[in-house]
Amino acid sequence: MEASEEFRALWERHEVAPMSSHVKRYRHPVVGLVRLEHRTMWPAPRSPAHRVVAYVPADEESEERLERLAELSAE
Repeated sequence: MEASEEFRALWERHEVAPMSSHVKRYRHPVVGLVRLEHRTMWPAPRSPAHRVVAYVPADEESEERLERLAELSAE
C-alpha cells in the first residue's frame, strides 16, 4: 500500500466482481473421470487481464481420485 497510490485507492474500495463457477470433466487414463469446479474471480471489474482461477473437486469421488493421482505422482 505504501508503494502504490493506485493500489491503495483500489484496496480501500474493495471492488471484487462475483465469482463464477462451472464444472469441467477430465478423463484420466488411470483414475478415470474427475469432475472439477472451475472458479474464476476478477479482482477488479475494469481489469479483465487479471483474474484468479481455482479448480476444486466437484464431488467426493473426484476428490478421492485427485488424492490417488497425488499418491501416484509421489511414487
